[in-house]
Parts: sequence; C-alpha cells; structure tokens
Amino acid sequence: MKKRRFHIIAFIVAAVLFVLLSVRGTKKQEQISEAIFLPFSSALDPASISRQNPSPSLISFLGDGYLGYIDSANNQLYAAQFSDRAAIDSSGWISYDRLATALQAFSLGSKPSTIAGYGYPWFKSSRRFLIRADQMGIAEMHADGSIVWEIEFPMPITAIDATSTTLGIGFLDGSIRFLGKKGENLYSEPHDSQQDSQHIRTVYGIALSGDGRSAAVLRGISPQKIESYRRAGTGFVKSSERELPSGAPLQATMCYAEDGSHVVIAQGEQLIYYNTKKNYVRKLANGAASSNVASGAFVQHFVLGPTGGNTIAVLQVQSQNPPTTKVLILKHGIIEREEPGAVSASAGKGALIIVFRDGVEIVKGWQQ
Repeated sequence: MKKRRFHIIAFIVAAVLFVLLSVRGTKKQEQISEAIFLPFSSALDPASISRQNPSPSLISFLGDGYLGYIDSANNQLYAAQFSDRAAIDSSGWISYDRLATALQAFSLGSKPSTIAGYGYPWFKSSRRFLIRADQMGIAEMHADGSIVWEIEFPMPITAIDATSTTLGIGFLDGSIRFLGKKGENLYSEPHDSQQDSQHIRTVYGIALSGDGRSAAVLRGISPQKIESYRRAGTGFVKSSERELPSGAPLQATMCYAEDGSHVVIAQGEQLIYYNTKKNYVRKLANGAASSNVASGAFVQHFVLGPTGGNTIAVLQVQSQNPPTTKVLILKHGIIEREEPGAVSASAGKGALIIVFRDGVEIVKGWQQ
C-alpha cells in the first residue's frame, strides 16, 4: 500500500512539473512576437523628434559611439554619434570627456548648449545628477542644466544609485547616505572608527529597488559583504548581511531586478547573484553565466540594468584582438537570452532593445 502511494505521489509531482514547464515554454513563445533590426545608416536625427508631442513609445539607448531613441510602436530609429562619454534620458543627453569637461547638452527639439562647470553627468529614473570632478560633491539638475540642489561631502563618492524618490550614495571611508527628492537626509551611516584598521570598508557598489524601499550595499575587501537595508518610516534600517565569495575585485556594477527579487553584481570576471528575499548569495561560476569564452581570454562583466520582471542585462567583454562583446539577459542568474556582438541593452513599452555597433534590434512582446 505504501509503495503504491509513493508511485501515486511521484506521478502527481511529475504531472505538475510537466504542466508548469509546458505553460512556461508556451508563454515564452507567445511573448516574443517579432524582432526587427534597424541599421544606424537608416537612422533619423534625434533633433527631428517633437519636443512638444514625443511618441509615448520612445525608449532611449546608449551604445558604442551611438546614442538615441527607438520608437518601438513605429519601428523608427533616431540616433546620433558621440565621442568619449555620454548620459541619456527621455528628454535628451549630455556628452562629456573623461576629465569631466566640455559638457554639451542636447534636448529634444532644441539646439545643443554648453554647460559651464566640471563634473560627471549621471542619469537615472528621470533624474539628472552631476557628480563633481573630485567626486566630493553632487548636484541634481533640471533638463536645462539649472541646479535643483547641491551638497558637498567630506569623502569621495565611490558608488551611487537612484530612484524617482531616493538617492543612495556610498563613500571611500565606508559611510553611506540616502537622500530624498530635495536632497534631504533620509539616513546616514557614518564610518565606524571602532572597526579593525585592517578591515577596509569602502563602498564599492550600491543598488536601490525600483520602489526605493530596499537597498543593497557592497563594501569591504576582506571580508567583502553585501548588506541589505529596508525603508522604515522616513529613513532606513539595516536588515541583513552576507559575506561574498573571496577573491572578488574591488569595483562593482550592480542593480536590482525590476520585481525586487534579487540583485546581480558584476566584479571583473565574476558574476554574483544575491537573492534579497531569502538572503542568500550564489556565485555564477567565474563569469560562466556566459558561454563560448575564448581560451585564455580575460573576461569582464558590467551590469547594464533591469530588463523587466526578474531579468537583468549584463555586458560581457572578452579581451581579444579586437575585443569581443556579448549581452546576456539573466533570469534569476540563469541565461535567458544571449546576444553575441551586442554592446548594450534597455527595455520598456513591451520591447527589449539590443544595441550593436551597426544598429539596433527591437524585440517586441518582451514581458518578462
């Protein structure tokens, strides 16, 4: 009787798994309706976009020497070339050089203008920031370059992230701050002078969930830890921490998935998955969330950002001659999609935008 019951239970489990996998596979096929490639040679000038009545389906992108917008509803590409560095959002972009000089602002439907001053433009969540050239101050700007608020710090900024309501900043001495929409202080955690002098607690990465209610902070050398913070009233409190695998490089790029379920951290060749709900860390084998890595090639990864639901885009660069690139779309740390030759990705309005050196692909029906 017990043996028969075991077989019945096993059959039920197998049947449920079959149904779940079948539904998942069918749903995935139904999501992607078409993929359209638009070469940069056919792109229109972004200046031709109406400033008063821009298409609601515009998605901005930043590639290798090209930036611009995709009108995913009308399959139209607007692109412009830039040299050195740039930051872009739905209103326009700012180009600049590595010395934080020669800032040129471009707005939709307007002529370019020069921004006086020195700093590194950084855009996120429809907000524009200018990090001072010495990294010891930050200002929030309007689209026309005028200052909303500004603040100085006693230590250089080493990590930053923002939502529409919150700005998170990490510093060289290990201190962190969370600021509100007007630059007001929501939470400060100062440098801990009681820490062993051998433990360097510099903040190497910071990420905020989309709703601004959770944060992940990467700090320290040995040990290196990922710490979680959650919103409590008008401020934040530390909720948990996990030690990361040893041997990780210092600087990191990281972000939350759109659904807040996890954070992906890229440090050199390493990719690390941090489940924020269950507070556990999983190392993605030395960059090998990637495949087809050339023998002897040095690999680096950079987190590009969330691409909807529980997916995150990562750029992989292999040090060959010439270097090769690939965009990986990771779903809970597992490859969902690979795009060899791609240099960037963004998502919005039900479309995934894959940027290559010669054009942009629109993957429609992307509802991850």
